[in-house]
Amino acid sequence: MLCMKKLIILLLAAALLTAGTTPALANNEVWAGNEQLNILTGSSSFTETEAAQADDRWDLAGWAAEDFILLNKAGLIPQELITGNLSSGLTRLEFSQLIMPLYKLISGADDDSIELADLPYDDCDDLSAAQAYSLGFIATAGEGIFDPTGHISRQDFAVALVGMLQTAGIACTLSADDSSALCGYEDFSEADSWAYKGLAKAVASEYISGVDENALLPHEDVTRSQAIAAAGRIYRSFFGDNGELAAPQVKNPQTGSTATGVFAVNWDKTDGAEGYRVIVKDITYDCVADLKTSGTSVIVDTDYFVDGENYTVIIAAEYDNGLTCYSEPVTITYQKPYKTSSQSSAALAAKEARVFDGGARYTTAEEAAANMRTVTVPVWRLASDGTKYAAKQSLTVNKNLADDVTAIFTEIFNDDSKFPIKDLGCYNWRNTLGGAQSQHSFGTCIDINSNENFYVSAGGRALVGKLWEPYENPYSITPDGIVVKTFAKYGWLWGGNAWGEGYAKDYMHMTYLGG
Repeated sequence: MLCMKKLIILLLAAALLTAGTTPALANNEVWAGNEQLNILTGSSSFTETEAAQADDRWDLAGWAAEDFILLNKAGLIPQELITGNLSSGLTRLEFSQLIMPLYKLISGADDDSIELADLPYDDCDDLSAAQAYSLGFIATAGEGIFDPTGHISRQDFAVALVGMLQTAGIACTLSADDSSALCGYEDFSEADSWAYKGLAKAVASEYISGVDENALLPHEDVTRSQAIAAAGRIYRSFFGDNGELAAPQVKNPQTGSTATGVFAVNWDKTDGAEGYRVIVKDITYDCVADLKTSGTSVIVDTDYFVDGENYTVIIAAEYDNGLTCYSEPVTITYQKPYKTSSQSSAALAAKEARVFDGGARYTTAEEAAANMRTVTVPVWRLASDGTKYAAKQSLTVNKNLADDVTAIFTEIFNDDSKFPIKDLGCYNWRNTLGGAQSQHSFGTCIDINSNENFYVSAGGRALVGKLWEPYENPYSITPDGIVVKTFAKYGWLWGGNAWGEGYAKDYMHMTYLGG
């Protein structure tokens, strides 16, 4: 009863609102349609926190995925919106670019039939913004300012959508039952008084819902994912699941792959597309590359990419009618190429001549295996009580380095430090994380205590192993310790310092050829 009395007072206040109030969106006398939509959270069975985890491929909230697919097939998602973080706030320009195509479809209006008002701002020349302002869907952000990058609150967004539907010819009255719809939210009274009518009808008609069962958060920014969900449900209420555009099909790279250095993105030609746009987002979903082409392939410059970080690639197909359709996102990991080690080209050539009979690197696993030899070397083990005891360890290495490897581990074993060895790895026919042929395939690299001597990106992200704690953890290799010194004596390099600053560090890794 108290809630209803409070709401009636607020609605009366809204009816008496003076002309001096300037809402962020201009249509403050609006009436909702009767389409059953849930436009701000996507599904009443999800809170935003739960729903945001539903699709971890990219920054689109999982509960908005179905609506994204529908709007995408209809070509109605603005490119400005896609290049932003979809979990962040919708901008005023993006709102205009999203709402105007919907209005035109629903009302049958076109650019020629929309009369533009005299624009009181000069900081935005976008046609959609001018049309949205002229129709009263959005107001200026201040005297002489449109503020295209400013954000839209949830109450403003809801009221504007209802106003758009009314302007398109869909209207109804606010009933007494509708007026009580806001009472389910503890913070409903925090909405501005001019917004109560629109909010009450929108909530009652399930156009909007709260971020959870108790909170409407009317003054929080509406996110891009929320806006996509809203627009998708409105589109569906009028046009069903109809959408004719085909999304571009990415051929390369594929989700889960690793890109090294500059990399190519290519895709199949999309029927009817006049051009394409390749959008790359970083781990925070900020746009770091935005490339346009009329072909079906681009080369992405990765000078600004961070080693070991994930990136999302999206391809936009642009049509001559102004519509755009996007590919499914592809998530890749970037790996900075190994820098050539400091050894001279002559030294490397001499090593390769020694390792590879005939001078040519192995091209198949069968060829490599035929040139391997298993050796057994002495090692120290570390008991749970901290004592060390002698043991044997076998590993498979290149046959032409087998004697050296045996000598190296014998010298390490005989040193007074009694460096403990938990695990060793050498020959393994495989690729690196970056996709190149690993030198483990040649039996010329040895990994020691992999968990305690991790492989990290240039940015410090652990790629293999868990830690490196020299002088503290007994299994961690120290830069000036017996392991590095003995391998260096026989011409081997250590991955902890072989490639210089700005490159990955592989503290477990001893390499004869340098890679």
